[in-house]
Amino acid sequence: MVSDFLQNWLQHLGVSWWGIGLAYPALALLLDILQCLIFGGKERLRELVSDPVHFYWAALMLGAIPVVYIANWRATTAVTASLAQYGIDVLAWRYHFLVRTGGWLQWPVWVLSSVLVFSSVRRYRVVRQEKTWFAKLPWPAYLLGVILTNLPVTYMICLAAINLIDSTIALNRIFIRIPSAIAVDIWQPDGLYGLKPAYELLLGQFGVGLLASFLPALMLLREAEQPYSRMYRAGVLIGIATVIAIASIVLYNFSSAIERVSLSAIAMTVDNLRTPQPQLTKLLQEMCRTNLLIEYQIVASLPSSLPIPGWLKALGTSRILLLAIEFYSLLQPALGTPKVPDILRSLIKMD
Repeated sequence: MVSDFLQNWLQHLGVSWWGIGLAYPALALLLDILQCLIFGGKERLRELVSDPVHFYWAALMLGAIPVVYIANWRATTAVTASLAQYGIDVLAWRYHFLVRTGGWLQWPVWVLSSVLVFSSVRRYRVVRQEKTWFAKLPWPAYLLGVILTNLPVTYMICLAAINLIDSTIALNRIFIRIPSAIAVDIWQPDGLYGLKPAYELLLGQFGVGLLASFLPALMLLREAEQPYSRMYRAGVLIGIATVIAIASIVLYNFSSAIERVSLSAIAMTVDNLRTPQPQLTKLLQEMCRTNLLIEYQIVASLPSSLPIPGWLKALGTSRILLLAIEFYSLLQPALGTPKVPDILRSLIKMD
């Protein structure tokens, strides 16, 4: 996928993904404590301890994001190699622009990450009405913390998103061309025509993506009363809705590919059953017909659609419902309709 020197450096260190997931937030919190003690003493430290959102941010962003970033890259690389063994070259179906960019795309991503991070710095230091404890630190200390924590995490999010788009486009283009232009083997032992690695990758990516989409609702708690919160929320919600739409399209095309393979295999087996074998003796014809019937029974038992596990359906449904509520809450002041708590109270009273 997209070349990434940070990923290569982490691989060179040989540190496990869970080790980074534990060490990175721990070191960031240690830096926060030291800065509070140096630039504010116990009073600033009390402000840190009384800010639970910051601890959520450390665990869910500094802890979880690097894990997802590393795991997604490794999983995509492994699936690409696995599908290549089945004759499916994922790299050949990547989006042409991302192929041509080579290794330079990571540098614009660093620039974009810097812009996003320092716009956040401005928001907390200048625009925000009530200053948080970290916005009260001296500029050099504040910028040091931003560069060591926010900047790498923002880069990881951007690069992971680009690699997710890259691999998803490639897999989706493959699904559309199965089995007319890209052949699959119906006798693969994985029970999914050799596509099980792609199936597990997509379920993992979309499952993690849905779980991660709940984070903004938590992280926006601190920004709820700020003047820029509506625009901030609108951007986040539109991004989540876009990801859900893309995931639905890809899974639908994957399921359609499975259905076409199944119907094609059944049709081929039925044609073989109907085709006479005049050059064979009657006994051999019966034996051949019995084998074809057994083959038909096996083919008919193969999956005819993409099996979506119940946990993913429940997670997706709950996220879509919450997304609808979040959009309604965002638009409610402009619409002049009742607030969500008022609607819930009225529904309870009706019962």
